[in-house]
Amino acid sequence: RGLRLIGPARNTDPSAAGATTPDTPIESVSEDSRGRIWAASADGVLIVATPSGTRRFDSRQGLPSHALYRVLDDGAGSLWISSPRGILQIRSSGVDELLAGRRARFDIVTHGLASGMRTIECHGLSQPAGAVHPDGSVWFPTARGFVRIPPSSAPPPPPPKPVIEELYVSGAPLAFLDTAILRRGARNVEIRYSARRLSSSGLVEFRYRLEGFDPDWVDAARFRLAVYNQVPPGEHRFLLQARDPLGPWSPAISLPIRQQPEIHQTWWFALLVLCAAGAAAAGFYRWRVHNLRLRYAAVLDERNRIAREWHDTLVAGFSAISLQLEATLASLKPDPDRAAEIVDITRKMVHHYRAEARRVIWDLRDSRPEGEALPSAIQDALHRLAEGRNVQCSFHLSGEPAPLAAELEHNLLRICQEAAANALRHARASLLEVRLDYQPDAVTASIRDNGAGFHIDETQANSTGHFGLTVMRERARRFGGSLEIESRPGDGTIVVATIPVNGAKSP
Repeated sequence: RGLRLIGPARNTDPSAAGATTPDTPIESVSEDSRGRIWAASADGVLIVATPSGTRRFDSRQGLPSHALYRVLDDGAGSLWISSPRGILQIRSSGVDELLAGRRARFDIVTHGLASGMRTIECHGLSQPAGAVHPDGSVWFPTARGFVRIPPSSAPPPPPPKPVIEELYVSGAPLAFLDTAILRRGARNVEIRYSARRLSSSGLVEFRYRLEGFDPDWVDAARFRLAVYNQVPPGEHRFLLQARDPLGPWSPAISLPIRQQPEIHQTWWFALLVLCAAGAAAAGFYRWRVHNLRLRYAAVLDERNRIAREWHDTLVAGFSAISLQLEATLASLKPDPDRAAEIVDITRKMVHHYRAEARRVIWDLRDSRPEGEALPSAIQDALHRLAEGRNVQCSFHLSGEPAPLAAELEHNLLRICQEAAANALRHARASLLEVRLDYQPDAVTASIRDNGAGFHIDETQANSTGHFGLTVMRERARRFGGSLEIESRPGDGTIVVATIPVNGAKSP
């Protein structure tokens, strides 16, 4: 006791694993069965001297930080080291691997009360502080007598059999027989286990593994609880093995565990999502096709509307002009005065239908915005007609505006435009008033002016040139309505268009 290591060290860096220092207090020096010299120090350091050099081991290799008294080799594959807190056992093969650099730490077992010792306090006061008997047994002095470790010539006992005792989920026990079935969303799964060993049961070591979750065995040492925060859905097996200190591992026992998946983790949910995605794609495709068809139908409707406009105005007008020209040719020789009158009417017809052609073209280039209400469209049309003229226009709306069929609204707008244009162009009116009245079963548009007026009985299209009145009547009759005209010379004109709306509302 009280020896100190003297002489130069092979490695003077105290932080290195192989360093030695001259001031290391040595408790004892002994030789193992392979001729290596071991020195145990009071600061928990082991120093081994071999022909290749000196190595120093401390807590970085798994040694305790308290004093080490004596190192003995039992010649059967183990090194025994006494300390104030029990006797340490180290496999000789582990020492060889550590010296060769194939591992980083000792595989150490500490023996104490659980191994049959009366006290864990060994001491180095007795000299020697331990010895190996010729029969192979190892002796160490303690505070309460000697400890004898018999020779290990007998075959080691079979490893203990592990037992899975309890299973808890979120702190509540779970009953299980052949398989543990975990409910959806189970968390904090605790598996408690032990081993059947009557002697030294506290020294039994365990390791476990959850197949499909743990990539390798989990070394639990002497801890008897496995905790999983969450088990993946599916079928798993919990494997458990036990062994005595430094002994072989027992055959693994298994507990099948079935974790029920969450709804979003089931195959039928994935199939449902797939079907929903397919339905959404099909719905989008159908919507796209429907949208294209609607656009195509809108184009066809516009083409049909243009065709009706041309048929109702220009085609009919040119037919009337053709008849007037034929009548002129027939009357040219027998009645020149009549022929001149027909030519004058034809000239007026040409002027009228030229204006109609311009209006149709204007409709195509400057149609009212999509979604514009009929009252707003009429007001805009009046504003354009009165722009630059000395005329006062007013618009009055009564009743609750209701959406009508687009074609019906279009023809009502044209009737109002035609009547207002006639009042400004032919009657030279200075006051123009338009009223739009929505009724439950009809809509009425009235156009009043203070212009020159005319005789109703004399307004025949072939004699006066007021062809717009005929077009307005045809527009109203197309939807089952009527057009009424009140006028006297010098007293202005009132045009009233009434159209039923039953079945004419827009979808």
